[in-house]
Amino acid sequence: MCDLAGIFAYDGRPIDLQGLISMREAMHSRRPDGAGLWSDQESGIVLTHRRLAILDLTEREAQPMASPDDQLRVVFMGDIYNHPELRAWCEARGARYTSDSEAKTLLHLYDIEGKDFVRHCAECSRSCCGTAVNV
Repeated sequence: MCDLAGIFAYDGRPIDLQGLISMREAMHSRRPDGAGLWSDQESGIVLTHRRLAILDLTEREAQPMASPDDQLRVVFMGDIYNHPELRAWCEARGARYTSDSEAKTLLHLYDIEGKDFVRHCAECSRSCCGTAVNV
């Protein structure tokens, strides 16, 4: 499991990065295996992540994770109980994997389904998770 935090500054005000980093670091004792931050100040989005490595202990699983075209970032916490089925569905539509990442599956779902990936996840996924994707 992991923890995530993020800010969307819809009003255009500058984002307090240090405040968000402090939120992320408050989770350190529960999630000691890694930390990440991605910021796009122009669009007003910051995503942070604390990691407890379980499935893949390598840095390939570091989050926020980028899509292959570097246009999207995702932070994810939890379990997608039917991840093998969703991964197979994505692979059948051309998705390529280099790890067992559930977060990468969310990026592939978005790449295939666009904003409807949320509907697809709700209909097809059995999970216990939280997700944030910059769009």
